[in-house]
Amino acid sequence: MAVSFSDRYGGFGRYLSQSDTSTNPAIQVVGKTIFTNKQCHVCHGKGKKLNLADLKGQISPIFMAQLMWNHGPGMLEKMRKEKVPWQRFNGEEMADLMEYLNRGTP
Repeated sequence: MAVSFSDRYGGFGRYLSQSDTSTNPAIQVVGKTIFTNKQCHVCHGKGKKLNLADLKGQISPIFMAQLMWNHGPGMLEKMRKEKVPWQRFNGEEMADLMEYLNRGTP
């Protein structure tokens, strides 16, 4: 029996294999919940309304990998100062977070 790309790579596979899930409100709610539960809001949007308009439709696995490569060390230092633990994401959580960020609105 053949294993689908989505089954093999979990949520990340789901993200890569679907062209547009941004209209699914359930996924958007899950992504926003992950953003909050993983404490992303502590730094991203701290003291102001989160503006995602510039990111609308641009988030991809490659974009996220590049962002973490370039921004990760500085982000880790800021997280230490804020006493926020480094967060781990499974593939499905990352896919849902990317869906939320791709909407372009908080």
